[in-house]
Amino acid sequence: MTQTIKTLKVIGEFTTLLCCILLANTVQVQAQEEKPPLPLTNGVLFYSPCEHTAADESLYVPHRIPAIVKTSDGVICFADRRYAGGDVGQNKTDFTINLSWGSIKTPWSNGTNGNRIDLMMRKSYDGGKTWTGDKRIVQGTDTYGYGDIAVVADWKNPKNILIMCVAGEESFHTSHGKYGIFTTNPASFLGTHRITSNDAGETWTDHGAVTDAIYSAVGSDCDGAFFSSGKIYQSKTLRVGSHYRLYAALCTKENYSNRYPTLGKTTYSVVLYSDDFGVTWNRLGDKAVTNGDEAKCEELPNGNVVVSSRTKGGRLFNIYNFTKTPTKENPAGEGSWGKATAGIDANDEGTNGELLLIKAIGEDGEGLYALQSMPASTDRRNLAIYYKKIGDKDSIAIDDNYTNPATFASGWKEAIRVSNTTSAYSSMTMLDEETIGFVYEEDYIKLGAGAYDIKFKKFNIKEIVEPGSMLKTMAQSDCENYSWATFFFDQNMTLPEDVTAYVATTIVDRTIE
Repeated sequence: MTQTIKTLKVIGEFTTLLCCILLANTVQVQAQEEKPPLPLTNGVLFYSPCEHTAADESLYVPHRIPAIVKTSDGVICFADRRYAGGDVGQNKTDFTINLSWGSIKTPWSNGTNGNRIDLMMRKSYDGGKTWTGDKRIVQGTDTYGYGDIAVVADWKNPKNILIMCVAGEESFHTSHGKYGIFTTNPASFLGTHRITSNDAGETWTDHGAVTDAIYSAVGSDCDGAFFSSGKIYQSKTLRVGSHYRLYAALCTKENYSNRYPTLGKTTYSVVLYSDDFGVTWNRLGDKAVTNGDEAKCEELPNGNVVVSSRTKGGRLFNIYNFTKTPTKENPAGEGSWGKATAGIDANDEGTNGELLLIKAIGEDGEGLYALQSMPASTDRRNLAIYYKKIGDKDSIAIDDNYTNPATFASGWKEAIRVSNTTSAYSSMTMLDEETIGFVYEEDYIKLGAGAYDIKFKKFNIKEIVEPGSMLKTMAQSDCENYSWATFFFDQNMTLPEDVTAYVATTIVDRTIE
């Protein structure tokens, strides 16, 4: 795996995922373990039918859309189990997979699974060293699916976890929003479910569809909306309701978008906030990013909110500047979004990634750093983490990074090349003051809308300060069964005793010559 490394030593966690417990008259769902625990070979948490020859063909069910959250007693990683390969509502049913080692007819190709997507999880109680087996949070049906988990754990009580997810029979692309011009029955527009746990993910409560409330919050011109998978952010300082405020970015589309495609791109990013643990949501200002897509947001030290939206060639950044701070009497406060600005020079075709702020010591000195994950190449390849320093050691803004989107969008650098092959969606969180937990998609196979292995890595930032240490760490933790791997360093290094370096001249069918 190619590594381009810039040193960052984490000295403190700036932000922590969180959420709260909801009260509702709904059905309690027990997370069911489906099979005995599996070894975390090559970092794989959830297998898709990539290049695996496992005897257990249940491993061939496609997976996508990772998410991660730190709880009171461990860390949980999530994924969609997509029996037919596509997004919610895409209604794929029958596939034969041609792999390098032969062809198989997938076990879900029986014409009965249609829209079925289950929400899955695995949990580690020891910081990612060992994991439980797959557990199902909620099960779809042949006509109804769940997917794209957005998640947060309450930093005041991290046993409490909130999930907002896509649900229903309709896809985002064909959805006719209830508040759009093509008002129809609820089955014709993309839905949202709210799911919670109050015991760190041992059991879950599905509170049912909350679609009406979400569409009302997004606005009357919306034909489709969903929470961007990965992290929901919770403030550590702003509390004007029963819980500290949640911020979540949604991908939405305007009316007419699927009936009149000649009107051009009509997707946009909005940010919603909740002060009651996700029971109710309101929109923060107007559209955060016109022509935006899946997005993530964070609260800046001055209370403003920064949003990062996927786009071709990098990211689109914008900042909501509060002119009046929210209070209990005026929860919305006052403020407005700036002008969205393109940032990060990458060849990505447009992929959902994660935004994270940390306090660290890096090559630019001690201060507040912003991290952004996304592929560095076209066709969703070479997943990387980018960074820039936005505040000093006391988290005081450098220049106007906390107020000006154009400043925030400039000056990003690549920190770590996570993958040197096909790789796409990713999410990350701080596991402790010096360790990032990173979950991502790798090893693509075309299957409906595509499938990947869902993998987990830990990055101890102190380890990569010493030249060559990342090579040793990667070889021990992630490359145990690989026949070969490639690495790049921008400085001289000494190889570990048990590692041999070669010059690759030809690679045929994943065999190096």
